[in-house]
Amino acid sequence: MRGVISGMVERARAICDEEFLAKELGLIKTTFFSNGYPAALISSATTYASARPEEQVPSPTVPLLILPYYNGLGEKIERMGLVPIVEQENLLGSVSGST
Repeated sequence: MRGVISGMVERARAICDEEFLAKELGLIKTTFFSNGYPAALISSATTYASARPEEQVPSPTVPLLILPYYNGLGEKIERMGLVPIVEQENLLGSVSGST
């Protein structure tokens, strides 16, 4: 049961801004207490999850490009890293219908 509470606390820490985190943690405690979880367990789990250091996600070293799916295009773009630059224009032209 502790994992469920800790998971909710960690999720709140991941997605909430600092100004809203205290209110969200209070809501989590209230909800679990209303659902019959023991107060000591709720307190222990929230304290444990809140005390863990936040993981720092490294910033990407290369630009990130997010595109909608187009059949075949994503696979060809993925392979572009293996193709010399001169050939890349031909590779993309064949997918879009123009050469």
